[in-house]
Amino acid sequence: MKSFCFFNSCENATWAALSSSTASPTIFSYLAVTKGLALFVMMLIPLIGGFASRSLADVPDTTSVHQLEGIVVVANSENTPVREVGSSVTVITAEEIERSQQQSVTEILRNVPGLDVVQTGARGGLTSVCMRGSNSGHTLVIVDGIEMNDPSSPNGAFDFADLSVDNIERIEVLRGSQSILYGSEAIGGVISIITRTGAGARKTTLSANYGAFSTSKVSAVTSGSTARVSYSLSASRTDSKGFSATESLVSNERDDYGLTSLSGKLVVRPSDYSQVKLTVRSSDSKTDLDKGFSSFTNFGVFDDLNNLQSSRKIFLKAEADISDSSQVWRGKVSASFASTDRTATDSTDAAFGAGFQDSKYDSETLHFGLKGILTPIDNQRLIVGVETERESLSQNTDFGFGASSLSNIHAITTGVYALAQLSASDKLFVTLGVRNDDHERFGNHASARATATLAPRGFGTRIKASFGGGFNAPTLFQLFDPLYGDPTLQPEESESWDIGIEQRLFAGRANMGVTWFHQSINNIFGFDPATFRTINIASALSEGVEVFADVKLNQFFARLDYTYTDAIDKVDGSSLLRRAKNKIVFRATYTPNKLTSASVRVRHIGARFDNDFEMFPAQRVTLGSYTVVGLTAQRKVFEGLTVTGRIENLFDKQYQDVWYYATSDRAVYFGVRYSL
Repeated sequence: MKSFCFFNSCENATWAALSSSTASPTIFSYLAVTKGLALFVMMLIPLIGGFASRSLADVPDTTSVHQLEGIVVVANSENTPVREVGSSVTVITAEEIERSQQQSVTEILRNVPGLDVVQTGARGGLTSVCMRGSNSGHTLVIVDGIEMNDPSSPNGAFDFADLSVDNIERIEVLRGSQSILYGSEAIGGVISIITRTGAGARKTTLSANYGAFSTSKVSAVTSGSTARVSYSLSASRTDSKGFSATESLVSNERDDYGLTSLSGKLVVRPSDYSQVKLTVRSSDSKTDLDKGFSSFTNFGVFDDLNNLQSSRKIFLKAEADISDSSQVWRGKVSASFASTDRTATDSTDAAFGAGFQDSKYDSETLHFGLKGILTPIDNQRLIVGVETERESLSQNTDFGFGASSLSNIHAITTGVYALAQLSASDKLFVTLGVRNDDHERFGNHASARATATLAPRGFGTRIKASFGGGFNAPTLFQLFDPLYGDPTLQPEESESWDIGIEQRLFAGRANMGVTWFHQSINNIFGFDPATFRTINIASALSEGVEVFADVKLNQFFARLDYTYTDAIDKVDGSSLLRRAKNKIVFRATYTPNKLTSASVRVRHIGARFDNDFEMFPAQRVTLGSYTVVGLTAQRKVFEGLTVTGRIENLFDKQYQDVWYYATSDRAVYFGVRYSL
């Protein structure tokens, strides 16, 4: 079977990069059993909920805000109560991020159901997210509405390596095809990051952290508001000596990493019915890269000691919002700019003589949007919009076996969409949406999506379902790269659906739910080794179940998430690379008082397949399952001052997310946070 691979890419192959081995004959029986269990649990949940509701009918309703009464933005691009959302969405709040003590968004996302997070080595290594078995290029990442995906990347994916948690108010993870509102690159789902909007008197927080691998981070965040102006601003610097990305038998050379991040938001309200919002975010990083293998040099596994990469990203957005005094209609106009500059250099060394690779990629995305929101009566909303986007790319590359260059290659896409949100008797909520995108390279593409939620008040039950189609346009790299591109490529196309049920138990002290999902993607981009060109080559199917349960008893909170994902090539039934069938995350937090809290996190990742490119042709290998445990604790010493500590990989588990790439040993970190 033909395969597709780019060095150090997050999957080291797309959907089609599979070995010739066929799937185990038990795969489909496993899936059948899982479907049966999911359906059984779906039928059982309402019965459990009914019993719990009757037995505690006189207990006050303390429904978890996160679970049933919260607000999400990403599902319909406007504030929508969770109980009205038919799609599967996970919300991570600023409080949860702070309690986790994690410094990168990557580590936060590792615990989200349905996500496979893959990182090549230490901090700064290429990091990607696959959602419900899809490719990393099928996940759209947005920050305050700014699209972050990199047009210069081979598959258009966003590299999470340099995304810090600074100034983040919440992260919303929306699973399933979302092309109706977000166009291309969202057929697997959307990760939306919303930064802080200042409120009240000025508050400034200074923090410092230090720990394993000589890792240090200092940051400052300030925010506040007046009657008409809100603001937030953050700055941070991270440095780490890291660890060697290659296995210790090859090299113990540590991979240095440095990152400077800035984030800011300014909101001005000229009147009670209008506002102007300005957002900026930037990062500047330098990373010491290891190469884990080389099929071209016959050196096998090696550590290239002078392979360096620098990355500079800047994201800007301006948005104006106006409405009438009755809030029946609102209008928004926006403009955003995203720029990514990446440079990789591999200078002459004794082992290889001439530099192995030198490359420079510069990409820009300019986006304009106009949106109207009509709300004639409560819980009835019509959203219509038009947006146009221009992506451009310039590159110069030399991988040692061929040089190529592109200058200001671009593509323009214009999309028109409409979404209706309807409700009946405050119990049934339905959304219907259509969209058409006109891409100047391959023409028009239409998409549709529908969701439904049944959430009668007083029962604590929410039944949800969604169905949608999506598409993913080929990247500028895939279209025009002199060595690998093909301008005749057609977009990838997807269909996805999910159905689930959630139940509040014991007056909101516990919640449980199950969702069954299905996604099919056709025209997947692959690589033809005979011509060295990208082609539409394969089809893939991903099915599975997401189950959760949580409980809150006084100062104790615990949550268990289980995800089963069966992602296969539809041609030969073989499993897709680096997608774990089983993922379990358990989290528990104990807060005895307002001064102290402690948490434990256990994450189990099942066995996955990968490719060993030291062999030619590449051979399929198995990445073993693993379980890692993390601990965190924090204590408020006095008003404004908090000390923190965390341990990652408590039992020093040795494992791999990517073949040949090492992961962190046991690591201890300490920090201090002061607010004034």
